[in-house]
Amino acid sequence: MEAARGASGADFSTASPHLIFAPDRRLVTEGLCNEPRCAADLGGAVPHFAVTGTFLARRDDWQSFTKRTDAATPEQAREWALSEIGGCHHVPRTRIKITKVAEVSK
Repeated sequence: MEAARGASGADFSTASPHLIFAPDRRLVTEGLCNEPRCAADLGGAVPHFAVTGTFLARRDDWQSFTKRTDAATPEQAREWALSEIGGCHHVPRTRIKITKVAEVSK
């Protein structure tokens, strides 16, 4: 039987141990997610903020939004919301108006 070789001719029949994943290992996501829908509970270590505003979705069509996030300060929550809306909807920050940043309970 011939050894498995890649495009460069390297022998892949014996993989190094750091490339093999054990079947019982799971990806740990607890405490890593910044979105409210995640089940991670930080025990009140980080405040929760609701960021409310509008953005220009189409010509003359301002769409309202409310984003909830965990952040250390209101400024970080505001920056996160600008990044989220801009990235998801391809809207420049100059076309996003934030009207309110308020601390809320989880």
